[in-house]
Amino acid sequence: MLRLPTGVFQYSRQRVKFRCGKHQELVASDATNGAQFAIAVDMDGERVVAGSHLNSTAAYLAGAAYVFDLFRLDLMPSNPLAGQFVSLAISGGFANAPIWLAYSRFGSGRYPIPVLGVTLDLMTPSALGTRRLASASGAVSWPLIVPSAASGATIWLQGLQAGHVTNLRKVTIP
Repeated sequence: MLRLPTGVFQYSRQRVKFRCGKHQELVASDATNGAQFAIAVDMDGERVVAGSHLNSTAAYLAGAAYVFDLFRLDLMPSNPLAGQFVSLAISGGFANAPIWLAYSRFGSGRYPIPVLGVTLDLMTPSALGTRRLASASGAVSWPLIVPSAASGATIWLQGLQAGHVTNLRKVTIP
């Protein structure tokens, strides 16, 4: 087991499990026994790179690096204005499975949702928009308009799927 400041990685010959408030298993698309997948692992934000220094798919013992994007929530634009159109996008989810979007006006906290096996990092969350079905790549987006009355408000956003949650986003509407 390799411990990093941002989480805990458990690795085997062909897969790496990441745990830090959420659980995801990352699997090498072409690694074989003996390739030493995840012999080196690094993380930058929501992106994980796992090395496999004995992978031989390109050339004999050439090695390979696998890049994974974790379950994440993005807001476009990142600093929305009241009355402006925004897109909330989630990527890295389970393919063809329901995804929900939650928000709170009260800040971060802990809110368990036992039926989905997750705990949100939100205090008194509410649903934002309707449940969506993830694409085959595990992505989904919600086009929304920021209400004019939201000027000056701060909200916290988080996406969820059965078994895992996205990063928490704090947004202040100027």
